[in-house]
Amino acid sequence: MLRQSPSGRWRVASKNAHGPELPVRWLLAEWPADQTEPVQFWLPSLPADTALATLVRTAKST
Repeated sequence: MLRQSPSGRWRVASKNAHGPELPVRWLLAEWPADQTEPVQFWLPSLPADTALATLVRTAKST
């Protein structure tokens, strides 16, 4: 779990590619022990001081 500023091709191709940075978000990844890579990702916009249990509960509820 970490806080990350999202980016990607869609931003590079947009008119605002050189505009202000995107807001920092949480990056959560579901990575089961029996898998070689993560199977799912979430970028919730919850505050930086949000408890891990709340982040996971919110991600799993979607």
